[in-house]
Amino acid sequence: LEAIAAARALKRPLIGTNHWVITEFNNYSPVARELFAKLSLQYVIWYYNQCHFVTAPSRTVLTEMLEHGFYKPHQVLSNQIDLSVFKPLTEEKSRLKKEFNLAGLTVVYAGRLGPEKKIDVIIRALVLVKEYFPEIILAIAGHGSAEPALKNLVRELHLEANVKFYGTLDKVKLNRLYNAANIFTIASNSESQSMVLLQAMASSLPVIGVNWRALPEYINRHNGYTVPADNPKEMADKIIHLLRHEDERKTLGQGGLDYVQQFSAK
Repeated sequence: LEAIAAARALKRPLIGTNHWVITEFNNYSPVARELFAKLSLQYVIWYYNQCHFVTAPSRTVLTEMLEHGFYKPHQVLSNQIDLSVFKPLTEEKSRLKKEFNLAGLTVVYAGRLGPEKKIDVIIRALVLVKEYFPEIILAIAGHGSAEPALKNLVRELHLEANVKFYGTLDKVKLNRLYNAANIFTIASNSESQSMVLLQAMASSLPVIGVNWRALPEYINRHNGYTVPADNPKEMADKIIHLLRHEDERKTLGQGGLDYVQQFSAK
């Protein structure tokens, strides 16, 4: 609101950028969640209609805004990835795995541990993957309000030996974890782009994500697979497929690395 007032007082254009899929965060409201989602969306649309120009990191965000009354000039403008940090490493994968105490094949997720990130879907998929790959590990980097519930789910499903929580890692350490892993997965239904998805691609990891919001804008047949949202079995099937086909993992990893160059800071 200060920005709107300042722009008007100084007679200067106001440029806005929206990186928030507001309707997916209604679970954080302590009361009247549907009303909260509706009013929040109305407010966001009103706000960005006060701007002269608006950007968002994906078409999905702008499309939703347009469907609810947004009408100002707009354009997709991606976030940037620091490719000097997120990159394939020349170190042996076995050495990197040892650094993180990873015994064998590893699936990785990184990001905030919030309910809307649907990390429970990945954990439930791991139960099915474990039937074929008993030593499979899910490495989770990040922290958030859903962490206690996720750890309880791991105990309920008897996956204590298969799921490792690393907390929030700095960028260099996170890149090393990506390089230690074999597949990156994301089941979130709240992504306006997903920085961790692009970081994983930059580390030459094949990716599996849900066909929801912005994720299918960035996942294609050259870098990974999309699966239906909230479907642990479909995710498990794709994980199992890639674990069985090392050559395809390498091909998709290279495809992701090639694709992500367009998102470099330069």
